[in-house]
This record gives sequence, structure tokens and C-alpha cells, in this order.
Amino acid sequence: MSKCAMPLKYEPVITDHAMLRWLERVAGIDMDEVRAAILADGRAEWVANGASQIRVPSLNITVVAKGGKVITIIPTSRSRVTLVTE
Repeated sequence: MSKCAMPLKYEPVITDHAMLRWLERVAGIDMDEVRAAILADGRAEWVANGASQIRVPSLNITVVAKGGKVITIIPTSRSRVTLVTE
């Protein structure tokens, strides 16, 4: 960021909505293609039928849904960690 002679009133924050719009309108990412990719390979049917977690090993992700809506995508751990307590 550039230096400003006057004190800042706010610490700049970028909202998720603003980032999404930047990716769409400035970076040229087609959000409909992203939506289609998220719901590809039968995932749309799983979400529509109420699945809450859909593992996608080929992408190393888990699609998390609630009430027919995809709410997040999380990385799927390739290795499980076992906690050993004594």
C-alpha cells in the first residue's frame, strides 16, 4: 500500500464478495464454469439429495453442503494423524 500523510480512519479489509467480484470482473474467471466444476461428476445429485460431505479423492477435496447448498470446499488430508496419549 502507498504511504499516506494523514492517519488512517480504518484498516482496509477486503470482503469475500469483493474478492469474488475481482476474480470475475478483473481476472476474467467465469463463475458459472466454477459452479459447474464444483457440481460436476454427480456431485449435483448428491447435494440435491441432502449429502453433507462429498469426498473427491481425485481433487483431494471434500465438498461440504447443507440443505442443498454447497457451503465450502475443504482440502482432504492425504494422511491421517493419530494422537497417542499416555
